[in-house]
Amino acid sequence: MQEELAKNREKERLLYQQARLASMGEMIGNIAHQWRQPLSELGIHLYKLKKFYKIRQKESFDETYEDAKRVIKKMSQTIDDFRNFFNAQKPKETFLVSDVIDDTLTMLKGTLKNEQITVRVTAEEKVSIYGYKSELTQVLINLITNAKDAFVEKGCKDRYIDINAAKFDGQTISITVRDNAGGIDEEILEKIFEPYFTTKQPSLGTGLGLYMSKMIIENSMHGSIEVFNAGSGACFDIKVPIELKEEKRE
Repeated sequence: MQEELAKNREKERLLYQQARLASMGEMIGNIAHQWRQPLSELGIHLYKLKKFYKIRQKESFDETYEDAKRVIKKMSQTIDDFRNFFNAQKPKETFLVSDVIDDTLTMLKGTLKNEQITVRVTAEEKVSIYGYKSELTQVLINLITNAKDAFVEKGCKDRYIDINAAKFDGQTISITVRDNAGGIDEEILEKIFEPYFTTKQPSLGTGLGLYMSKMIIENSMHGSIEVFNAGSGACFDIKVPIELKEEKRE
């Protein structure tokens, strides 16, 4: 019995690691989207610097130089954001759910703009959770990325994702991520959290993103995640305990 439990734990660990590596690949794509525009801006600034230097326009030269430094600082911040996200040594912390949503959208900003997806957020600002901030960020990234893939696959023109975070009761917060990509076939709704289950082409998905999300929410955050069709799309509903003042931390 103990040997079987050990095997199952090792299997889950390997699945989680594989999902994490797949997520890193997706993140590299997000960095590329994030950097495309500022790199283009830097190219324009360099051209202007050369021109202003030749015609001795010091004021314009200094202004363009400062703008270029601002762009570089922004790109450096992007690297810090992604580096912190993949820092496995970060301790548990108290964090605001609204901050997690902001961080998620910052990291996906380039992808969302490129795919013309509008994200509408309604979130209570003062609701805290105690745990690993990057893990909840990973879950939201997975859900938004899945919605993005559904939009592309189905050729949707108007693309909206609604994120809502509010207290469900005195001890729980509900975070919903809802899209208008047409929903999920009822026949596979119960299967989408299974490892390696995917309706995407092999080059577009591993089938581990939602499995990892379920593991994070249930095992790490002691919450629940479910999915159902609502209106013109799919809705993922996450419920996790909020941090209470009298709560004892491990």
